[in-house]
Amino acid sequence: MSERELQRIEVLSKVLERRMTVVSAAHVLDMTTRQVQRLLKAFLAEGAAARWRSIPTNIRCFVSPRRMPKPAGA
Repeated sequence: MSERELQRIEVLSKVLERRMTVVSAAHVLDMTTRQVQRLLKAFLAEGAAARWRSIPTNIRCFVSPRRMPKPAGA
């Protein structure tokens, strides 16, 4: 794990132990409170092995060649 991920785990643990608020955790991690709440939810569900990176977005820009429409007249 990277230093950043380790810091996230440490801060989220403090929030869960009620030694830090979500607002102060958001300030330390340079995130919004909503982002910290989402991290907490994932941290509670999956523990330290939660996926911190590569969370897919709702917007997909890439279209698979298999799904592309066939040209007219072919």
